[in-house]
Order: sequence, then C-alpha cells, then structure tokens
Amino acid sequence: MTHLNLRSYLLISSLFIVVLGSLWKHFSEWSGIINLEIGHSANMAQVYDGDSSNVQGQVVLPFSVQLNDFSYSTSPPSYQIELLKADPQAIPNPHSPMIINDKQLKTYPLVKQKRRKIPETDYYFRLTDFYPNFGFNYGYTDQIDTIHPLDPGIMLKLMLGQRQPQLQLRANENNSLRDPHMNAPLEFYWNIPDDIKNLVKYEQYNFQDSLLRILFIGMTEEVIYEFQKGVIKEKLERDKTYYFPDGKQQGFQYQFVFPDAQYITAVPGTIDKEMNNPVAKLEIWQKDWDRADIAYVYPAKRGGGSRYKVKGTDFKLGLEKIEENLKAYRTNDLSLIDPEGKEILSQDIAENENLKYKGYRFNQIAISNESIDYPGISVTYQRGIYLIYLGLAGVLLSGLSILFGLGVPKY
Repeated sequence: MTHLNLRSYLLISSLFIVVLGSLWKHFSEWSGIINLEIGHSANMAQVYDGDSSNVQGQVVLPFSVQLNDFSYSTSPPSYQIELLKADPQAIPNPHSPMIINDKQLKTYPLVKQKRRKIPETDYYFRLTDFYPNFGFNYGYTDQIDTIHPLDPGIMLKLMLGQRQPQLQLRANENNSLRDPHMNAPLEFYWNIPDDIKNLVKYEQYNFQDSLLRILFIGMTEEVIYEFQKGVIKEKLERDKTYYFPDGKQQGFQYQFVFPDAQYITAVPGTIDKEMNNPVAKLEIWQKDWDRADIAYVYPAKRGGGSRYKVKGTDFKLGLEKIEENLKAYRTNDLSLIDPEGKEILSQDIAENENLKYKGYRFNQIAISNESIDYPGISVTYQRGIYLIYLGLAGVLLSGLSILFGLGVPKY
C-alpha cells in the first residue's frame, strides 16, 4: 500500500469516526434541569423537549447531585453622565420641596478628557476624573514648629469594621467624641490639663476609680490610654492601628496633629475601588473663558446639590446609575454522590462554569436579580463528543499529510 493510499485511508476512517460520534451524540444527548435545596440531593432530572424549555419527561441519573451551599453577589453598578433640563411644567411637591423635577435629555459614557458640547448653548464640558469611593486626602505641612497654635487639633481615621470615617478633634471646640461602639471616649488637648498630670506621673492615683478614656496630647504627639487596670502612655505613630479596649478589633489610626486648622490641605481622591460613594469631576467652560468651572456631581434622587446647573441656562449635569447593568451572580457548591452515599467529587460552579463527569455537565442556569434564589441546576448529557474530537484530529492530520506530502520518501 502506497503512502498516498495510507493517508487517504486515514482521512476516510477519520471522517467515519466523526460521523459515528455525531450520530452517537445526537441520539444520546439530552438537557434538562434539577431542582435542589441546600443540604438535599436528587437524582431525577426533568428533560427538555429539544431546544425548547418544555419538559417532555424525566431521567434518573446513576448518582445524586447535592447542593451543599450557595452564595450570590452583584456586579458593581455602572454610571454615566446625564444632561438634564428643568421642566417648566413640573408642579413642586409641597410635602417634599427638595425633590427636583428635571427631564433627562441625553447620557454620555464615562470617557475621560472627551470634549462634549451642551446643545443650544456655547458651553462645553468634559469628564476629568471619576472616584468610585470619593473622599478627601488630608495633609498638613511638616513645619509645625513655625505655626502658632491658634486652632489646634488632631486628624484620625476610625477603624469601625467596613466603615473607616475620618475624625477631626479640635482643642478649642469639639475636642471629644463619645460613641458606644468605641467603649471609650476620645479626647484631644494641646497641653496636658492639670487633672491629667498626676495620671501621667503614675503617683497617688487610684486606678480602680479611673474613667475609661483615650487622651491625645497634641504638643507632645502622645496618646494616653487610661484603663481601670492602669495607664499606658506612648508616642503616636502614623498609620498604626490603636485598638479600643474590648473593641472587637475596632480602633483608630493617627494621621497628623495640627496647631492651626486653617492650614489643613484637602485633595479629592478615592478611598478604594468599591462603588460606595461614586463622584464624577467635570470641567465646564465657554470658548472665551480663561478658566473652566469645576463641578463634582453624584447620583441622587432628591435635592439639586448632586447636579451642576449650567450658568444662564436651564441645563444641568449629573451622574446616573445604570440600573439595567446591575447583574446578579450566583455560585453553587455541588457534590456528586454515588448510590452508596460516597462523594464522587465536589466543586463550586458559577455562571459560565461547568462541573463535568462521564459525559454529564452541570452548570448554573442564567439568572436575573429577581430569580437569584431559584434553585435550578442545568444538566446536559453528551456521549460521543470526544469521539468527534478524535475523528477531527485524524482529519486534520491526514489533510496536512496529503497537502504537504508528509511521509513521502525521498530518492
């Protein structure tokens, strides 16, 4: 048999294998759904009629599928710039006068530095920055010794679990904070008060009668913990977390002490990537302006403070959440159990992920926000698919061999 005949025989055999695998797949394939509850297992699948969602019967699996647990989350919301115009026909709500009746005219994607024209005007605007979780980065000059302490204070970051608000205490006004979540009040003094001096000296002091307090001394940049069991005094360190007594891992971080509040600098920024407080920074200008207006807009259903009113017009710019872009994601913890009750395998599957076993494929059905608790698991049975892959590989190999003359001996 010649080399050409061998290659032709391989091609014909591979094509036969592809056809055989396709027929096997066609007559054995089915798809359906298994309804599961947490902690329960089932081996009965409802089978669909072809590609429709109509159930035509049931199939008993040779093993059981168990839903151990599930969790779900939503995708981060999307936002867009919106152009609005005041509605002259709107009637103010006497019970909620702060509700603003504006008509949305157009929306724009969040593309930085792209110049856009406001219709019917000679105004332009562009997005210069977007902050997913807006906040200010506070700072202070290092030349503290050169500033007279007219309005001294301290800047702290409270560490309260998911919340990390910034706190400013002033010696001349709001110098203390009392919150039941902190278990101890925070107090700030520029100089050590007379009633605290004996406490710091550790002399003739009845600790059993002491109050639970945390004191900040601005001039020396020290923190004094006053516990019932004693006194702890230490130098404040920046970005170090100090925990409240019995505060369940809640505390504060020291940022800086300032002798005069008027020299504090505040730079807009984002705390992290979470969409907790989205704000868009816009520049708005006319062609003959020397300097553009800066506006910070944020999504809000009430009040006009979230939007920028274009001067001399009825137009406004705002930030809108795209509700239809919110998508729910569910992850299932599945196990396959054999008839004797032993676990065959276990796997977490999310949308577009599969659990595969001997021709069976399980995956999370597509869900919406309204159906996120629907306990359905899609199941598909396919035999012959690997036979098709084997045949296709043979077709490719034989085709390349014939095309390029692979295996032909040289004389």
